[in-house]
Amino acid sequence: MVELTLEFTIPANCEVDSYTLGNLMLSSSQGTIFTDIQDAFMIFFSLTDLLDGLRKLITDSTVDEYEFVGVDSGFQVYFVKKHGLISIENCDRESIGLFEPRYLVVTVWNGVCRFLDRDGSKLEATELASHDLVNAIADFEQQFSLYR
Repeated sequence: MVELTLEFTIPANCEVDSYTLGNLMLSSSQGTIFTDIQDAFMIFFSLTDLLDGLRKLITDSTVDEYEFVGVDSGFQVYFVKKHGLISIENCDRESIGLFEPRYLVVTVWNGVCRFLDRDGSKLEATELASHDLVNAIADFEQQFSLYR
């Protein structure tokens, strides 16, 4: 099986609010998908979309593809169901690997948790993005029996 790593980052020492721009890197032995400097996206809104989008892709049999687009960015990643696995593809539709759904869930969850443990506490609970992100985390956690 192909190993996948996922990392979210924001600039060090930046002021954090709902609109903070951040980056994503997905990497496997078959390729890497990452944001260029000009493709940084609103990370907290985008995390909500990623968790909700992947949850729907994996649990809804009528959904075959999820296109992640970073909020306020042109950055795209496609997650496509193929023969019971999920292909992760860049904007040119080049795959960096096929992954078991549960493996993808755990990898994404771990990446989100690492980011939130490092930088998430900097986002005030009163920020616009906070409420939706908290709900998306709870829904993802409950749907897939995950724990923080």
